[in-house]
Amino acid sequence: ENQALDLLDERLLKNPRIAMDQCRKVLIAMGESIQENLHIAAGLITQYDDHRERRLQDNERFLDKCEAGVGEYLVKTTHHTMTEEESHLSTEILQTVSDYERIGDYCVNISETAQYMTENKISFSEAGRRETQLLFSAVFRIVDLTVTAFRTEDADRIYAIEPLEETVDTLVEKLRSNHVQRLQDDRCAVESGISFIELLNNLERISDHCSNIAIYIIQKQKVFEDFDRHSYLQELHKGHQVRYQELLNEYSVEFLDPLNTISAQAPKKNPAADPAE
Repeated sequence: ENQALDLLDERLLKNPRIAMDQCRKVLIAMGESIQENLHIAAGLITQYDDHRERRLQDNERFLDKCEAGVGEYLVKTTHHTMTEEESHLSTEILQTVSDYERIGDYCVNISETAQYMTENKISFSEAGRRETQLLFSAVFRIVDLTVTAFRTEDADRIYAIEPLEETVDTLVEKLRSNHVQRLQDDRCAVESGISFIELLNNLERISDHCSNIAIYIIQKQKVFEDFDRHSYLQELHKGHQVRYQELLNEYSVEFLDPLNTISAQAPKKNPAADPAE
């Protein structure tokens, strides 16, 4: 991993384009570490393992080093003359490196929730467990799409990110309301509920950062057009774009429909309070 940072060779700075290509390679390595950490964090929620947790911390240190290293290196490239395109490329890299680092932080938060649950013998109810698995699978997908979109700049992947982010938001909203219902029905303990909500918050934020990265890629590609992030998102969410709606429907079938099955199979009310979420 540390070899990735060796790519930031000071001798390449006089050619900003080549220097930025080196930065992109570091970001590709960061993307792989993030994918690994999200999977480790998900595994720790179901079964805590010190060895896996240490691997996650190693990756996290690598991500922090990359953020600092790429930031410093890019500042040095700005001392050289850049074309408009190169300066947009530099912005995309700086913004993405910061979002990648934040995603890494949220993976660490999830591992800390897992550790807390293990130490306090907290577990989720069957419904809570199945719901979090569903949410994790949606967030795995959006992170994979984002990391690949950054690496390949493949249009299909770039434009598949925003509808999935909207689906994740809807999923989180529904899980929050299911959770409140379980609390009211005495089917979950407050302690496990806190861990459940923390997990939702962290996964939702990871998805938000993926959406940011998709927009940086689009901004960079539309460098010579008058691209406005706010109106672009507004247009998408109004539902006028056919492909966006198609993807939204596909994701809904894959990630939202199974919720109905989980809810239907969950016990409705528990006269003796169930100590699990």
